Amino acid sequence: MENLILDRNWFKFSLILRLIVAASSDHTILPRVAIDSCARWLYMKAHAINELEKDIQTI
Repeated sequence: MENLILDRNWFKFSLILRLIVAASSDHTILPRVAIDSCARWLYMKAHAINELEKDIQTI
């Protein structure tokens, strides 16, 4: 089950990256929105990893 969740998350992340690459030549707001979404996703993942590390240290 965990692998399925990770695969879904990676799929979302890869779609965001593809959006950035596809929109990089376009002079619209889309690249900024895609970059912001990507950054937010990475921040949430980093936060989850930090929380997991704290839990492991308490064991």
